[in-house]
Formats: sequence, structure tokens, C-alpha cells
Amino acid sequence: MTSFIDDDGNELDYDGKDFGATKQALSIFELKIKGDFTTTINIPNNAHNREILNYYGSEQISSGALMRQSFTINEGGNFFFKGSAVIQGSNKDEIEIYFVSGN
Repeated sequence: MTSFIDDDGNELDYDGKDFGATKQALSIFELKIKGDFTTTINIPNNAHNREILNYYGSEQISSGALMRQSFTINEGGNFFFKGSAVIQGSNKDEIEIYFVSGN
């Protein structure tokens, strides 16, 4: 079971579904590290998740505000990796989040 935990220890209300990982290929000549995992998830659009994400509605996104926050992904209670969650949009039922590990 997968969980998303922010730097303050708050856990997103997520159904725990595992998801496929996509790794970026890096050239041995590249000097800077890039994020090596990306995925898009949908979480319930409820008060708990909005509070953790400091998200108050789609007008924040349309105004150009970058909704990015640091999270640690745990799988089965074990640390998997750390990265950033960026809100892509929402409807009355779900918030769509793009997650990238690393930078």
C-alpha cells in the first residue's frame, strides 16, 4: 500500500493503490541529477487533502500560482523516495497531482 506523507508528518487521503514507475534515462555525461520518477495520481477532493496541500480551488491554478509541495512516498510502511507534488487541476470529486522525485 502506497502513502504520501508531507514534511510535517501529515498523510494524504489516498486509496493506497500502487502505481507504475517511469524512470528517466540519464546520460553519463550529464552533471546534474534530474528527477527519476514521475506519475500522476488522483486523490479525493476533501477538506483533509485540501488543507495538507494548502489548496483552495482551481482559481489558484488559473491565477498562475504554482502549487508544489514536498512529500515522501512510503510503500508498505517503508521509505521509498522523496519528491514534489504539483497540483494539475481538480473537479468536485478529485484533485489531480503530478509527482516527480528528486529536484
